[in-house]
Amino acid sequence: MPTTQPPFRVLKFGGAALADGNSIRRACGIVRDHGGPRPVVIVSALQGVTAALEELALGRTGMRSLRIRHRSLLHQLELSSELLDSFFRELAGLLATLRESSEIDRGSRDHLLSFGERMSARIVAGALRAKGIPACPVDAHDLGMVTAMSNGEAHLFPSAEAKIRAAIHEVPGIPVVTGFLAADEHGNLTTLGRNGSDLTALFIGEAVAAEEVQLWKCVAGIQTADPRLVPDAETIPEIGYDEAIEIALRGARVIHKGAVLAARRAKLAVSLRDVRNPSSSGTRLVNESRADCPLVLVHRDDVLLASLEVGDAGELERLEEELAGLDEFSHVAGNEENRAVVVASDTAETREALRAHGAEVSCELASITVVGPTAKTDRDLHARIQNHLRTAGIEPRALAETVLVPSATLRESLIALREGVIPNPVQV
Repeated sequence: MPTTQPPFRVLKFGGAALADGNSIRRACGIVRDHGGPRPVVIVSALQGVTAALEELALGRTGMRSLRIRHRSLLHQLELSSELLDSFFRELAGLLATLRESSEIDRGSRDHLLSFGERMSARIVAGALRAKGIPACPVDAHDLGMVTAMSNGEAHLFPSAEAKIRAAIHEVPGIPVVTGFLAADEHGNLTTLGRNGSDLTALFIGEAVAAEEVQLWKCVAGIQTADPRLVPDAETIPEIGYDEAIEIALRGARVIHKGAVLAARRAKLAVSLRDVRNPSSSGTRLVNESRADCPLVLVHRDDVLLASLEVGDAGELERLEEELAGLDEFSHVAGNEENRAVVVASDTAETREALRAHGAEVSCELASITVVGPTAKTDRDLHARIQNHLRTAGIEPRALAETVLVPSATLRESLIALREGVIPNPVQV
């Protein structure tokens, strides 16, 4: 009679959680203590490596510092200094080819950026083996991770799930899988964008019907506000998928919007956990927030406000498409009497695009959005928000569900709202 195998548990570690030798040893301990009998590990590039590869692509730096960084880490972990030599040879060959070209195409850029995760997977797998834990590094595209873009989001091909599931079962020991990377329908290497490793973890979790997906980060979960700006911000024990999606849309980078959509679709149990405090349960994503779930203050500190005339609905749609192509956080926040009001990331490209449409642009602004199960039904909430800000001497600009304040007053604004509109202490 066949035996039933225990379910998989997926653990993803971000770059900040893999910053140095001690961080990687800590991650290996978390896999041992929290991974259950069948863990699958997803890893990002080491902290700062993707940015360094971007600089390489632009020709602003050389390979020396990248090589020293990784070899120093191998030394800290007492791993072979030759473990990554084949990758550095491949990278050197790619760079030599790119230097002969006047422009780097998308495929070459993705190939170059892939080295961060590919090397990270080899290091983490080696560190696990050094602890006596069998592990094998795997490139996600070799598992059958095939994705396509739709409406600005990466989606897993339906046929990919069965391939991933079968391939995971064949990996000897713990699979240590590259996050952020996939293949397109033609087999070309591609990348999944910012926070793409979260997406990898959820895609694999969905494919193997994981009992849980744990996203291990250097944050305490989803908090009532950014703790770097609001010292008494508290971790929310659980939050609904809808609120988590809105938090991601409004600019919080603690989780990838596409990852939440995948979790909701597959009804996966997901938790955001803190590598610095593994005993804490962090924040769990649930189907629906409780009515008394606390509100969350989500902010961006680099937005602009633009007002412009639009001739018709078609022009408005074209504007939205153009802004979406420039920056994932650009959106038309309101439109009234043939005038569109836009809140967007403050970049040179966005300013240029808006001014080309004749927009009046105001800069040096921050956006604050209150997210939570009662945020849309509490008719007095936004009036209270504006009153608390004015009491603190800050004049907000109200725009639909968002308020805009001068960037210089962001910290003061968040503290005033944390004290005024969010219950203390948090209880769910």
